[in-house]
Amino acid sequence: MSTIDSAKIKDAAGAVVDSVLSAKQSAEDLAHSLSTKVTEVKSHSADKLQSGAESVRRAAERGSAAAETVAEKLDAASSYIRLFDTRSLAADLRQTVKRYPLGSMVVGVLVGVYVGTLITRRNKIAR
Repeated sequence: MSTIDSAKIKDAAGAVVDSVLSAKQSAEDLAHSLSTKVTEVKSHSADKLQSGAESVRRAAERGSAAAETVAEKLDAASSYIRLFDTRSLAADLRQTVKRYPLGSMVVGVLVGVYVGTLITRRNKIAR
């Protein structure tokens, strides 16, 4: 093997390593972004459920036992959402992707196609 061939191999290997590191960083950035969004949605959802419970309670003060039961259920749902640990969800997701990389890719493609279809339909309807 000549020195030119080994230099080309080293360059190619370096390019592969750079690509892998770049992909890893992109995946980490995406995971962080998703985690932040999930936390925001979780908090917003819990706030809305709690607000709904308060509204139902005000209506219950006018004499409805069923409204009080609904308010209790909304409070319970709000508490569940607030206590839900998004970090463990992200860790479980990472572990599943590592364990089943091909299946995870298939699911990712299917979700992408589904979301793309929804966006396309929404755009057609908006016209």
